[in-house]
Amino acid sequence: MSMVFYINKIIFLLTSLILGLLSISGVFAQETYYYKQVNVVNGNSVIAKGNGGQFISFFNDICYDSNSKGVSVNNGTLDRKSKSANSVQYKGLSYWGNVTYQFSGDFNKLSVIKQDGTIYVYQRATPPAGVTTSSLIKSKSSGGGTAAGYAQPQNYYPPANYGSGNSTTTTNSSGYTTYESSYVSVDCHLCGGSGKCSTCNGKGWYESPFGTGPIACPNCYGGNQSGKCSKCKGTGKTEKFHTEKVYH
Repeated sequence: MSMVFYINKIIFLLTSLILGLLSISGVFAQETYYYKQVNVVNGNSVIAKGNGGQFISFFNDICYDSNSKGVSVNNGTLDRKSKSANSVQYKGLSYWGNVTYQFSGDFNKLSVIKQDGTIYVYQRATPPAGVTTSSLIKSKSSGGGTAAGYAQPQNYYPPANYGSGNSTTTTNSSGYTTYESSYVSVDCHLCGGSGKCSTCNGKGWYESPFGTGPIACPNCYGGNQSGKCSKCKGTGKTEKFHTEKVYH
């Protein structure tokens, strides 16, 4: 065999190896963008100006809050649920707890939709000088997928049985009853007792903050744009744990 044959064979093998490596890197490609917070919206009103921004990294079918190098800041991860020419939707855990990240089709705009109807509007931008990580990062003590600042209630006295009307008592060392605990029915704090989804006000949809038309509400009970509150399932009522001091 000629020297030309061996040279061509080596070139072929090297080319195949390079193409294989490129294809592997494409499968595991990761993108990281910086989004500047523009404002905070509830209903049709702007309730606050924007402050800071988040680095968000995309890897296959998930996204997450990160630093500028794509390393997670441990706020949680969100799974992609839908994709169209106009929008891409992810759902899961973030700084705010369980939320929806709704991006425009070109990923230049982001709406962070909380379950109480509050929407944080972001615009893709160049990170400010010196900014290398997300502005909002959960505190280490928050844990459990809740946003920073949430804490477990103190002096909690769990009832022996769950459900409205069931109660339990706690006695001191002298045998005197000091506390009585029960679940009571109250107006749902999320919908104010109306039973309507607070994100869409019971319509099953809401206007895009970007002016691109109506968006199917992702926060209705049952996930089918029912217009019902996700907390009370449309009943307007929830149960609240109540502890009362009793004197004897």
